[in-house]
Amino acid sequence: FRLSCGISAPYVVLLDGTFLMAVVAQKVPLKDRLDKLLQHKPYSLHVARSSLNELLHMSAQSTSKKDLLKEAWRLGLDECDKILEDDDIGAQTIEQELGAAAKDIVRLTLPKPLYFVATQDDELLDLLREAGTVPLLRLARGVLLLENPSKSSVKMATSQEKAKWRVAGSVQEHERKLVDHVQKLQSNDVQKIQVKATRRKRKAQGPNPLSCKRKIEKDEPKPRKRRRNRKSADT
Repeated sequence: FRLSCGISAPYVVLLDGTFLMAVVAQKVPLKDRLDKLLQHKPYSLHVARSSLNELLHMSAQSTSKKDLLKEAWRLGLDECDKILEDDDIGAQTIEQELGAAAKDIVRLTLPKPLYFVATQDDELLDLLREAGTVPLLRLARGVLLLENPSKSSVKMATSQEKAKWRVAGSVQEHERKLVDHVQKLQSNDVQKIQVKATRRKRKAQGPNPLSCKRKIEKDEPKPRKRRRNRKSADT
């Protein structure tokens, strides 16, 4: 995501109301899961004020899910590090038919991707997938999933990296020549040291005791050879 979306730690995870409801309903330890998923890199949780207002409004109208909606609203208030107000979001016109909270998320993410977006809203997910520049988080049966970057965003990031390499070509060539020059100087120094080492006289070493023959002392009698008796011609 650093290459494809330009996002690096410390990360900012933007939660919407549908995701908060899923966390409560599926009893997910959100911070523990995020910590593992983001490889223990620092992160913070943000939520738009419109997402909280949406939960509060729905809880006032619903009877069967009132407690769930109220708990999700409370989770957003208690666990999020920052609540984004209208001044933080801006007033960009969104043509897509989305709810007010979903439109605020689009306003926050599409102009300049800075967030991981956590949502269960299928329409919002489809829209952000098409953009291909926003890392998406969602829950599926209690499992926190991070969707892979789209092929278009990966392709675009690769082309941008290649363009940077081409622009930096002259600098890299200069650095390469400098490195070659330094390596050549180092190689010459090594050769000089080797020549000096070969010119040094080797110290005289004593004879190898294993290769020396044992001297025979003069006083030591030589062993007599036994003569073999030859049979006489008569026998």
